[in-house]
Amino acid sequence: MLQSYFVSVCQHLSWWLLSSLLVWEICAFCTASFLHNGDLRSLFGFDSDKRDFDVQNSSDSGSATTESRSLDESLNSNRSSSTTHEDAGCRRRNTYRFLSSEKCHSLLSYRKFRCRTTLNSPRSEQQADLCSAWTLSTWYVTEEDLSFFQGRVESDAEVPGAGRWEEICRNSTTNIKYHASRRSLPDGTTEYMSTTITRDASAVEMLDFFLNDALRQGWDGLISHTEVLAEGDPSSREQVVRWIRTFPFSFISSREYVLGRRAFRRGDDWYGIMRSVDFPGAASESAVRVDRMYSMWRSRTVPSPFGDGGIACETVLLHYEDMKVPEQIARFTVRAGMWNFVKRMAPAMQRFVKQRRKLAGPFDDEPVAVCMDD
Repeated sequence: MLQSYFVSVCQHLSWWLLSSLLVWEICAFCTASFLHNGDLRSLFGFDSDKRDFDVQNSSDSGSATTESRSLDESLNSNRSSSTTHEDAGCRRRNTYRFLSSEKCHSLLSYRKFRCRTTLNSPRSEQQADLCSAWTLSTWYVTEEDLSFFQGRVESDAEVPGAGRWEEICRNSTTNIKYHASRRSLPDGTTEYMSTTITRDASAVEMLDFFLNDALRQGWDGLISHTEVLAEGDPSSREQVVRWIRTFPFSFISSREYVLGRRAFRRGDDWYGIMRSVDFPGAASESAVRVDRMYSMWRSRTVPSPFGDGGIACETVLLHYEDMKVPEQIARFTVRAGMWNFVKRMAPAMQRFVKQRRKLAGPFDDEPVAVCMDD
């Protein structure tokens, strides 16, 4: 009898403990979902990120921010009855309270991307000013990204746990000088840094060449597809782009990159900052997404070291990407294709400079050149 009573008590205690753990897990899951999405929509299959709507319907939302409502009213007051939503150039996303800081940043950044300021977009001056002020603070590529590059390259900031720089390539032709190094990062992946000196080119010409995706497909043998997903301030070359890279090795499938990029000018130097970003709706079913990547450079006009008395462009590049393959394979792939990549780039750069100088001088800031075909 006593033994049966003891067994019964143990069974009840076990059920009580299991029930308590189950309730605890459910509460924790609901709390996390609430804090992340602002409510329990995600538990029932609703995605608040997908609830976007046009500026003209903004009165239907009771949870939009004051800033968003002010922008909407200003845009609507400046838009004629015949002007479509896309002509006005701005779309925003619905936002909810109780968003985590990461989620909120993503939504704000997406709103920024949809606020287009392309060269050919006819809008009132007030609309352009509003979009410029609104988008500047929410663009994915920020001053912090520039500081990251400057710290690692110009200030040689210490990276705890990183290895020493190891030279892996040094070569030159009559028009280009190149050397590259690499180092291991604490997580076992690899960071690369290179210096390229290009004959008869200025810093801004090199910047626009690097950002010209239409031209890149002609000389970069790995790029099989490019598209612009969003555009911002043309003077800062703000874009979100999508690349597909196809490798000549059977053991590496195609890779997809969704990249935010922006240019910064500091004195006579130009900085190009490009890194992977999250962008709604950009996904490929046939390629592996590379979601950890940055490629950042500083271009500077210097006296030519080629003995011709002209100018040259010195470009210092910092590059990192997690290709989601064993790191030794990634290192082999980069090193094997590095010099051939530079050799293909050099003549394409010369052709680009020749064409660009028909539109602008070598030191003129001409954002339209980013879209110029060869």
